[in-house]
Amino acid sequence: MLSTLRPGNVLSPLLTLTLSHAGFFEAAVTPGLSLMTGFYYMRSEAPLRQTIWYSSVGWGGMIGSLMAAGIEKANQNSLKVPKWELIFIVLGAITIAWGAVLFFFLADGPSNAFWLRPEQRTLAVARVAQGGVGIKSRKFKTEQMWEALVDPKAWCLTIAMFGSSVPNGILVRSSLSVATVRKDD
Repeated sequence: MLSTLRPGNVLSPLLTLTLSHAGFFEAAVTPGLSLMTGFYYMRSEAPLRQTIWYSSVGWGGMIGSLMAAGIEKANQNSLKVPKWELIFIVLGAITIAWGAVLFFFLADGPSNAFWLRPEQRTLAVARVAQGGVGIKSRKFKTEQMWEALVDPKAWCLTIAMFGSSVPNGILVRSSLSVATVRKDD
């Protein structure tokens, strides 16, 4: 008896654990990209860049859907795994490969970007520092925490990110929980 996807099955503990870990790691994407944008771009340039990378969520969904549709058209007899597994394998392999590229090649700021010459690094750091952004510090400053807690723009951003991230996570995770693995009768 083969394992198949059926609506209404109970979520397996392994799948629940996997989805929890995916959500944990995914939670760092938006704040991390916001920080990285601030390291490289001036305050006036950041909103457009953030809009561009945030729109990639939609582009990724469209491209992933097209890839899944292409895999679904494949002849099942010529495949060693079910089509639904192949979709996860292909998209997961692409994600892992891109993560490896970013891990090894994405610098955490212009001061140590290996693709810039030393004089370009100095200019890039000075350019973003003019606007009071791009300078990172590992020291926690209590006064900055209080400033952020009373800043209406920080709260608007928090509400916007929460409002866009939670429904996205719920929709993705609930669609997987509707179709879960069960043994055929």
